[in-house]
Amino acid sequence: MEVSNHPYKALKSWRKKGLNLDICEINKCFKYKKQKISEFCLKDLLIEGEKYGICAKKGNFRKQMEDTYDMVLELHNSSFKHAFAIFDGHSGTEASVFASKNLIKNIDTLDQKGIIEAFQLTDILFCNENPKKGGTTVALTILDHDHLLSANIGDTKIILIKNSSYEVLSYDHVASDIDEQSRIEHAGGYIINHHNSMRVCGQIAITRSIGDAKYKDFLIPIPYFKTTKISIEDIALVIASDGLFEALSPEQVSNIVREKQGYTPSEIAETLTDEAIDGGSKDNVTVIVIKLQEYYTLLCSQTNRSKQKCFNF
Repeated sequence: MEVSNHPYKALKSWRKKGLNLDICEINKCFKYKKQKISEFCLKDLLIEGEKYGICAKKGNFRKQMEDTYDMVLELHNSSFKHAFAIFDGHSGTEASVFASKNLIKNIDTLDQKGIIEAFQLTDILFCNENPKKGGTTVALTILDHDHLLSANIGDTKIILIKNSSYEVLSYDHVASDIDEQSRIEHAGGYIINHHNSMRVCGQIAITRSIGDAKYKDFLIPIPYFKTTKISIEDIALVIASDGLFEALSPEQVSNIVREKQGYTPSEIAETLTDEAIDGGSKDNVTVIVIKLQEYYTLLCSQTNRSKQKCFNF
């Protein structure tokens, strides 16, 4: 496959350099102070924010942690715009680290077009710099006034937990999906069963990613996009890498979140992570839990003050 058939150019391979993986101290989100947080993790961690919590743990059968995350927490022009994302890398950490540092800052406008373009730009930049490196899935959610903007590629999930139900806001782009199979075959690729798992060209189980330049004609960076209005019925939002769902179903995740409503977000995130690993998940597990009911009143008050719907990060 010639990479030059699309706007990705192959560059000379660069030597693997050591990464500084120290995690900076993370401050809590303050209501009346503009704040931007941009972090990534390649080790176990537990973070407690004011309305969110993050837990990441390396799977018992993994050589290294390849999950990363990013956040932007701001109060700008009397309007909230909070962004949370998880990146699940494969074939190395380069793609997940790169995307965690660049995707959110590449978003120009908070609409479907602006977010898709940010995914595409991040993908092009990474593939141009790292034509022989791996790739990453992405699950991104932005709180824009009283709406959730969700976008994902690959099998990293976003779940909205309500008082008596749940809704999956993401879409699994995997090689077993009939529509994705048709798209890849139409592009000249193929999918085969390899070790009891459907894989693109016999190699990769997901069908959309940032990175994977070698398979770029097939593994596109176009995300599934969904807009959801926040209501008083919404309890929490869970963003998680697929390691969580090797052991827990979305229904089980939503039940645990409801049972633990009195706990802090980080305690809920840690409970979910431990349940997955103890339940037999072999993958790395990273979970972000956002308590939406604590956002709801404030988000609605901000929405009433401003009609502006697009911001620059």
